[in-house]
Amino acid sequence: MMRKMIALAASLLLLTGLLAGCDSPPQNNPAGTPTPGGGRDTTSSAPDIMPDLNGLPEDVQNAINDSLDKVNAGDFTLPENWDSMTTEEQADWAMSLFLGGGAWPEDSLPADMPVFNDCTVVAAGGAPEDFIIKAEADGSAAEAYFSELEAAGYEVTRSGDECTAVKGGVTIEIVKQSDVLYQISVRVMGAGEWPAGMPDFITPPEGKQLLEGAFYDDNSGDGTMFYGGFTVDGMTEAEAEAYLSELATTLTDGAYGGWELYGTAESDGKLWGVQLSIYEAEGGRVQFIVNVWVSE
Repeated sequence: MMRKMIALAASLLLLTGLLAGCDSPPQNNPAGTPTPGGGRDTTSSAPDIMPDLNGLPEDVQNAINDSLDKVNAGDFTLPENWDSMTTEEQADWAMSLFLGGGAWPEDSLPADMPVFNDCTVVAAGGAPEDFIIKAEADGSAAEAYFSELEAAGYEVTRSGDECTAVKGGVTIEIVKQSDVLYQISVRVMGAGEWPAGMPDFITPPEGKQLLEGAFYDDNSGDGTMFYGGFTVDGMTEAEAEAYLSELATTLTDGAYGGWELYGTAESDGKLWGVQLSIYEAEGGRVQFIVNVWVSE
């Protein structure tokens, strides 16, 4: 039993790493997201196999703590084929123990995301803006669900038995992990603002919604080189190219071609070099990268 508990602990550590990856980057954390270490005191629960839970959402921390109490008490039964299972399979089983499977977690997902009826939820957990589901389904059921996402207005990009679906600030990634096991990752981005400090010779596209995460930072430390980026929702590739072509006409020696704009502009008594590029255009969403530097 002790050897199996050690193996289960190792699976739990792998599980914790997987779930920690659910957290949004700092600039995308909206107010109200549980802070690291927000769960109940972990020092008295399962001290022999306790992983570092900091960074996990509070509800996930509490679920793991409650189940660890059961593990310490021996109140669980490992699958008969535990010793022959791979580490990933053991981690998947541990996820089902610590977070639980059951019904489709509709209340934790975007309201317009279709219910995946023809699957068995093995486990689900995370924060509303970054949620993961492990589900078992056959290939035909998954393919049918991709079509349901399209019918719900998502722009779906298929790659064999996997897909990425985008609609507004929602990105759904469905990855096949075994013959019947799928991981469904749901990321929700809220509305954003034009980044502070962006020079006035770079203007936002009119009539379009910015998504959170835009930034503009001093990349040199002395105010001579800046790097930034922003994401626009509801924009096609053609609209993005038209935006850059128009912006090029406002710059000195401005030129656009191949998803990149180059030119110079005067501001604050300095001549600045400007590069504005399309990083990605997919699913009605375009990501732009900005580079600005003192030219002379």
